Amino acid sequence: MIRPLLSAAALALLTLPATAQDYEECNILPGDGTSSTSNYEQIGTAACAQFCVETEGCAGWTYTPHNFNPDGAPGECRWVTVVGEITEPSSTASANYCGRPDA
Repeated sequence: MIRPLLSAAALALLTLPATAQDYEECNILPGDGTSSTSNYEQIGTAACAQFCVETEGCAGWTYTPHNFNPDGAPGECRWVTVVGEITEPSSTASANYCGRPDA
């Protein structure tokens, strides 16, 4: 019983990075004094990107995998109405992926 669960968990962990590799590692910061809005229900970069496309006013998104705030969240999808600075990941930061619906 435990062996199939461990196999499924290992497979799930291997598929997340493969999906994330389709997106650029970066971070979009809000611009014009606006703030970002978080959504913890989107799982994966593709879901976060699609959420931005379907959300009126979304100009850009950043997805952080494996964010545990709130407890148990599979990741954090943040979106902004005005795109400010787009930063490259640093070697000390966790991998963030970002994009714009018009790109």
